[in-house]
Amino acid sequence: MFLLLSAGCLTGFAQARNIYLDSLENRLADKAVSVTEKAGIYNILIESHRTSDRYEQAFHYIRLLRRLADSAQLPVEQVKVFVHLGTIAGNKGEYDKARLYADTAELTATKSGNNLAKSYSSYLLAHSQLNLSESENVVKTVHKALSFLSAYPEEYSLYAKLNYFLYAVYTDWNNLDNSLRYARESVAFAERSNDKNLLSNAYTALAVSYTYQYEKSRSNKDLQLIIQTQEKAADLYRQFPGRVADFTFALARTNKADYQLRYYPDLSASAQQQIEKEVREVLDVVGKLKNSQPVVASALGILATLAKRNGDQPAEEQYLLEARRVLLTQQPVYLHTLQMVTGQLAQLYAEKGQFRKAYEYRNDEINYTHQLFDQDQAASVQRLTAQFQSQKREAEMKALEEKAESQRRQKLLYIGLGIAGLAGSFFMFRSYHFRLKYSLERAKQLSTEKSEAELLIKFQEEEQARLRIEQQLLEVSQQKLQDEVMASQLHIHHKNEVLSQLKETISGGTINTIQQILRKESLMDNDFEKAKFRIQEVHPHFFRNLNEKAGQKLTPLDLQYCAYLYLGMDTKQIASLLHVEPKSVRVTKYRLKKKFGLDEKDSLISFLQQSAG
Repeated sequence: MFLLLSAGCLTGFAQARNIYLDSLENRLADKAVSVTEKAGIYNILIESHRTSDRYEQAFHYIRLLRRLADSAQLPVEQVKVFVHLGTIAGNKGEYDKARLYADTAELTATKSGNNLAKSYSSYLLAHSQLNLSESENVVKTVHKALSFLSAYPEEYSLYAKLNYFLYAVYTDWNNLDNSLRYARESVAFAERSNDKNLLSNAYTALAVSYTYQYEKSRSNKDLQLIIQTQEKAADLYRQFPGRVADFTFALARTNKADYQLRYYPDLSASAQQQIEKEVREVLDVVGKLKNSQPVVASALGILATLAKRNGDQPAEEQYLLEARRVLLTQQPVYLHTLQMVTGQLAQLYAEKGQFRKAYEYRNDEINYTHQLFDQDQAASVQRLTAQFQSQKREAEMKALEEKAESQRRQKLLYIGLGIAGLAGSFFMFRSYHFRLKYSLERAKQLSTEKSEAELLIKFQEEEQARLRIEQQLLEVSQQKLQDEVMASQLHIHHKNEVLSQLKETISGGTINTIQQILRKESLMDNDFEKAKFRIQEVHPHFFRNLNEKAGQKLTPLDLQYCAYLYLGMDTKQIASLLHVEPKSVRVTKYRLKKKFGLDEKDSLISFLQQSAG
């Protein structure tokens, strides 16, 4: 079904990669290679296998690197061992394990006293914090790592990676200026390094920053920067055979195609052919790789979009069905892409008038939405648990440090008291030997008992403070989960109503009526997702505040009306969204005023906006 590149092309890239890796292996066998150079080769091989999801091979070279670093007493390489292990654990979603590796790397670096080792341990800590969405901590840790690096200006790769972290944080914060700044810094350092895979990723990051700039300016110059930068990322795969990961190349190619389809509504036939050719390159390169199903499905989705633009429904159907089949071969299934592909199939069959298939795929899409919600909830709990454990370890470390400092001071106090006692005893021995000896011993005993009592009280206060912090963390985690469940229940309730209406319409309705419902529901999905994001993220306690202020218990439908009114929807919009008469909306608004104890002259919308604070 797919027109792929020639087998010779695929074989050529595979051979180039194997030749490059074999050349590194041959260097390891050379007895003239120094220990430092051998460690560098190990690091390159580890990164090459890690970025291609070949973790078993990566672990093999990590073991070799650790043996070499321990025998030669190389503190930086000892820390890099834990950096590699922690990075792989983080990529696999093993957040607790990743944080333990970060703690071990920090301990190893601190013992060595080597600032370069400390900068690598800080890099791993920032990687762990980024996985847990601890954005503010990431910025602090990265700047700490950069301070350690000030004496090592030639560490271009590490500078590039740290600036990439800052780009990721500021992009998440929608800070365009800093997103561009750190993406450019990452590219500049990556260009000076010998890591072409890192450079390709840095170019992709810069292209993402340019999209934010283009969304703001709508300048053709900025649009060209997006395409040109993403093309640079892809070209490195051909320029440096074997040194850019297949997945990195696939990401660059699919991103470029996505930008072209998104920002060029009227592509010429030649431009569409070029996109199709480049997408098929992706299928050729990653089609047989392990865990490549989401990438393959994304490429097939782009081909389906091209077919849809050209009005070729049979081809669009083939691509989408193949994408769905490929996704289902992976365990666990990548639900994000599967949900999107299933939704596109439902829309396609609705357009073709095959409403039973449309209904079945729409029902599957909703099931995947529920599974994705459960999966996201589980991942959120896992991240919260990892954050809690991390904060708990930090609190314990702080308590141990304070205890050690207290013991040190106590020892100094005892030494001082001992010296003073000896001097006093020697001085008083000559005249008041027996009487003063008893007094000094009694004073020493009282001082010791007092110190022990003070330490006991302090330790009890610290334990109580730690227990309060743990309780507060648990309460915050539980409240956040409850708010997310409440917002999602509103969405699920609405989707169930639409399914019931669609089912009834299939029995006795017309094609135009069903298509109208599907189009309206697609628009409502987008509106509701934006609404849920705004309420959950900007005003996380909105629903709880309303329940506290209501004189009577609020039903889920009451909360749904409150959310729509707060978002500024008028009576007609709400009536259309909930499939009721405008009169029913007005009655509900009047009933809500009564529940909140408002007068007729009071504004319900103003009351809801105040409740969101």
